[in-house]
Formats: sequence, structure tokens, C-alpha cells
Amino acid sequence: LKNPWDLQTALSQPLNIVNGDDKIWIHKGVYNGRYISTLKSTKPNKFITVSAYKNDKVILNGNVKSNKKYVLEVKGKNVIFKGFEVTWLGDFSRNQNDANFKLVGGISYSSGADCKFINLIVYNNPGSGFGSWKRTGGKIIDGCLIYNNGYISKKGRGSGVEIYVQNESNKIRLITKNTIFNNYYKGIEVWSDNGKATSEYVKNVTLTNNVIFNNGSPSGVFKDNLIIGTNDRNGINIAKNIIVEGNIFYHNTDFAKNQIGGDAASLTLGFNAKAPIENVKVINNIIIGRNNALRILHAKTLTFKNNISYCGYVHFNKSVVSHLNVNNWKFSNNTYYTKNARTFRISKYKDYTFNDWKSKYKIDLNSSGKHIREFNLKNVLKVTENEFKKNSYRVILFNKYGKDVIVNFSKFDISNGSTYKIIDIENRKKVIKSGKVNRDTKITFPMNLKDFEKPLHNNKALKTLNNFGVYIVEFKIKKRSFFESLFNWL
Repeated sequence: LKNPWDLQTALSQPLNIVNGDDKIWIHKGVYNGRYISTLKSTKPNKFITVSAYKNDKVILNGNVKSNKKYVLEVKGKNVIFKGFEVTWLGDFSRNQNDANFKLVGGISYSSGADCKFINLIVYNNPGSGFGSWKRTGGKIIDGCLIYNNGYISKKGRGSGVEIYVQNESNKIRLITKNTIFNNYYKGIEVWSDNGKATSEYVKNVTLTNNVIFNNGSPSGVFKDNLIIGTNDRNGINIAKNIIVEGNIFYHNTDFAKNQIGGDAASLTLGFNAKAPIENVKVINNIIIGRNNALRILHAKTLTFKNNISYCGYVHFNKSVVSHLNVNNWKFSNNTYYTKNARTFRISKYKDYTFNDWKSKYKIDLNSSGKHIREFNLKNVLKVTENEFKKNSYRVILFNKYGKDVIVNFSKFDISNGSTYKIIDIENRKKVIKSGKVNRDTKITFPMNLKDFEKPLHNNKALKTLNNFGVYIVEFKIKKRSFFESLFNWL
């Protein structure tokens, strides 16, 4: 403690000094710089951990003079990065036309394998938030908060994504329990723009239990919360073996007024007709946007089950016609909220009613099509316990009319008299409510947050409407007496 390493020295330690099962603790404070980690573990199934110490607030600030293109670049194997912030502090340009603009991303995992990124906060970087590149098999991104990254390009458009994902290995890349919003461009891209690829490297990715919303907002145009595909004109690098399960995709939409107009894609599958996606499974997701919220552009083999879509039109590209049959596409138990009768639209080919769609292609036979005015969801969409931060929960709520929502925490064994505080994820510095837990362990969450109506990042980025909210609730648990514990057990 009296003679600690500086951060770059810690992240550069050789194998004989730092290896599997070792921990590097980072004490509280702001670490000004851009860093490269070359740590790696050579011990089978043993990880090095780089973590904020206990509950210390640790910030890596990349707003410094440097030629490095990321605040943190990782070149390593079997390392866990946990519990700190990666950002730019102070004043800096977000416009590529400015003379002082610097294009710098948050985190880049460029080489190595099997690193884990847990409970990190990656925000306000003038580039992409997280680059998950092809030569890094087996990576896990878990429980991270990623927002407000990106910039305005020279052409005046939003650029930079929250997470850019590639994978050439046969190991699964897992992206789970993350909260991603308000990026200048898209949310997650499982993607490659290479038009002349010679190998496959957009494959074997699982995205589960993420909430991704309002991406594109700071640039004034909503963009995909998730896109899966490639731009390979050789038909070699095809996005394949990808699972999208249990996620929530949202763009600001006034459901009470049946709002549907405007460009607000939420999920896009496929990009280039010569590289249609293969073996992609989209299961148990909520997909909310405007007219083109759900776009299935180029897909050879696709499973689409148990999803709820508020989308105006279900939009397809003409290229799907040759693949669109019950052997290649497995669609069932979906609910589509659309705006008129002929809303299954294959561009430049034909518009179908939902019944004609089912009859023609013999898919979606047990799914339902409804008008947007019927749209509603249960109030409590998800409550996820943070397995890496004790007594902390992410809560995702919905109320069509913006009314407060009651959440029951009884299944989490929170004792009567424990205290809590609620934080809106879009303004982490302000506690919007605090109190004590009653015996019924029910807490009322405010949805109509008038204090947050102003833009949160720039004059274009808007707060989510009061029909949708993502919160963090943290408890300070009161120890039970012997009799309380006995009563609870009984």
C-alpha cells in the first residue's frame, strides 16, 4: 500500500510476477491515461483479476495527450476486468470536423482469448464503447453499463457503436445482462463491413438478458439497437450460429397515442443479399420501435419464436423469398403489433395480411397479429440480481400510461426494515427515491420523472418516455433477529 505500482506497470507484469489466481486491486481515484494490458494467465482455468478495490470508485480517464486509440486496450488471456469506469472527463470535441477532435474508443479487446469484462461502466468516449474483435475467442461481457459513446462524423452523421462484435473462434462469445443506450450510432453490431472477406469471423455469439434502447438519439436519428449481418460480397463471411434470447429492445414510442411513424429500427437481421445470415435464433425478446422496428433483410436459416414486436410493418427484403419456407424458417408463438391489414411487407415484391402470410409460407401458424392500439406489456419486465455486487438489482419496468409501478422483491429474501435507494440508469448521480422495506417487500417505482425531461447528454439526446424505465435499486440489508429468521423460515 505504501509503494503501489502505477496502473500501466500493473497491467504490464510478466508471467513470473502475475499469473492465474492473482488479483490486482485498483484503489479509488481518477487514473489519467490510455492503457494497454498484456496480462495473461498460463494456468489452466485460472484467471488474473484486475478490479476496483471493494466498493472504491475507480475511473480510467482517456482525455489526455496520447497516440493510443483506446482508453484501455487488452491483449491477453484469462483475465477478469471488473468494477471500474472507462471514460473521458472534462471538455472535448464530439465532432470530427473540429480541429481538436480525437477519435478514441473506450475498450478494445484486440488479441488473446477468454477474458471477462464484468460490471464495467463505459461511457462518454469519442469513439465506440467496446470493440470485441475476431481474434479473441471465448470472451464474456457481463453486467456492464455502456452509454453516450460515439461522435458526429465529417458527413454530419452519428458514428461509433456501443459494442462491435466479431469472433473467428469456435468458442461462444457471451454478451449478457448489459444495459446499453444513447449511443451516437448503433447499439450492438454483430458485424463486419469487409466486402471481400476470405474467412468466417462473425459467428458463435450469444446475446441474452440485455436491455438496449434509444441508440442514435444523440445524433438526432434513432438507429438499430442490434444488427446482425455482414457486408461480404464473396459470401464467405456469413453471420451464423448466433442466439438472441431474452433481450429488450426499445425506442421512444408513445403507445397511448398509438405512435408508429418515423424511422426507428430496433432489430435488423442480415445486410447483404450475398451473405444471408444462417442458423440465427431470436427467442423470447421484446422488440419495440416504429415502422421498421423489425427488419429481416437477408436470412437463409432463421428461428424466430416467442417474441413480442411493436413494429408498424414487419419488413423483409425480396432476397428472403427463395429461403422463406418451413424448412428454413421456424416461426412460432410470436405476437406482432402492426398498424393496418397488410403489414407483412416484402419490399418490391408483395404486402401480405397476417393470415395470407401464414397461409402462403406455412410459418407463424400459432402466432398472433394485433393492431398497435391493443399493445400492452406486463409492468415488471425483468428484475435481475447483480451476482457480482451484493444486494444490487437491475429493474426494467413498463407502463403504457406512465403510471407508477409496484415491484415485489419477496423472492430475493430482503428482510423487513432494510433500506433501499433507487437510481434511474440514465442519471446515475441522482437518487430518485429511498426508504425502508416493509414486511410485504413491495416498492413503488416512479415512472413519470419530470426532473429528467431535459436532454441528458446534448441538445438532441432525449430521456426515455415515462412508459419505460431502467433502474438500479440497492439495498442495505438489516440483519434479522432469531425470531424474525424463524418466522421467515416458517
